[in-house]
Amino acid sequence: QAVHAIWDDRLGSKTFIDYLWHNAEQLGELMRGEQQAALLLFPEGRSDIADAVYRHTITARYLNTLIADVILAELAQQDTPLNVLEIGAGTGATTERVRELLHDVYGESPPINWLFSDVSRFFLVNAQQRYGHLAWLSTALIDIDRPLTEQGVAAKSQHLLVMAGVLNNAQNSEQTIRWLAEVLMP
Repeated sequence: QAVHAIWDDRLGSKTFIDYLWHNAEQLGELMRGEQQAALLLFPEGRSDIADAVYRHTITARYLNTLIADVILAELAQQDTPLNVLEIGAGTGATTERVRELLHDVYGESPPINWLFSDVSRFFLVNAQQRYGHLAWLSTALIDIDRPLTEQGVAAKSQHLLVMAGVLNNAQNSEQTIRWLAEVLMP
């Protein structure tokens, strides 16, 4: 209650604090595997809580803008379109910030090929609805626990990989990193 009383909305919405509190209340169930973390983040299939966490906190806004700035800097040095694979794109928070900054600089036709991927079709359907009109963005179902080259990503085809909070979900991080390296251009 004290945190709620002094919370500054510039840090994010109070929904974020409510989410943290609800997780704390469910900690025992979460640790015993009786409660799924995803159901706390996406109750009843809604994305308002996930958006509060991944889009609207000050940290998320900062990190997503930083990623977008790196991509803009890379684009400024490229003579050809930049191939970017976003793995575990989820709610599209990073994608959205990149899209906004690309539009500010390049309008509707930025020199980029962005592959929005996730292990869940739920996120891909949402991305297709939100970004289907963008010729430079496509979607793919990708599981980081399988070789990317067996999932339609060509070896040495990507300039950049974008991942936020993904590697911690890998069953074998070292193997996943090797698979990721296979799709990066030299």
